[in-house]
Amino acid sequence: CKECIQYIQSTISLSENEKVYNIDWLEYDDNIIYDFVFCIEVIEHVPKHLVFSFLKKIYAKTKRNLFLSTPDMSRNSHGIFSKQEIQDMLKEAGFNSVCVDWQWTNFYLCEKQELCQSNNIII
Repeated sequence: CKECIQYIQSTISLSENEKVYNIDWLEYDDNIIYDFVFCIEVIEHVPKHLVFSFLKKIYAKTKRNLFLSTPDMSRNSHGIFSKQEIQDMLKEAGFNSVCVDWQWTNFYLCEKQELCQSNNIII
């Protein structure tokens, strides 16, 4: 929202290389591919019907690995997916993943399937 951008610009000192945008990330393309993408406690805030598109976009922007965490709905009321649902969506989006259960959240270590020589994930 416009007010959010104005608030950020007025309260945070940004360097000349830092910018704040109000965009639809699923539609935006900056033509940059990242070696690693970290998505920590974010996906549960994406509208549920857009989560798979969100993961596909991350796949397209990732050269190698995704590190993702999100609360597990069976252990935390903030979670919107089960561990199996996330792993199924990650696989369908093109990632192999290993899940580490930790306290209230699950941490997923993901590698693009096209990079996998076997079922092992190399990070």
